[in-house]
Amino acid sequence: MGNDVIYAYTPYYVVKKILKKTTSKGFKDLKVGDVFRLKVPIKRWGCSCHGAYAIYIDLCVGDKVYEAISSMNLVSQRLKCFEFEEWRSETHESV
Repeated sequence: MGNDVIYAYTPYYVVKKILKKTTSKGFKDLKVGDVFRLKVPIKRWGCSCHGAYAIYIDLCVGDKVYEAISSMNLVSQRLKCFEFEEWRSETHESV
């Protein structure tokens, strides 16, 4: 396995409504009807005497991946700008 990174994914979600505009990378490009999910690398994170380093999350929208769009601490703030629901389809099952 070596240095391969394993990723954890959320289920797929579909944007139902934009509640507030955002300038955040990736999220600013979301439109009503877009299907997205988040992914986070499962690996050892470093730390210092000031605490743990931030864990950065990728945003996957269709075939496009926005890398390191938000830290774990800020992603819930970004998601509050949207109304969304879990998306189910025969072609894409939730992971």
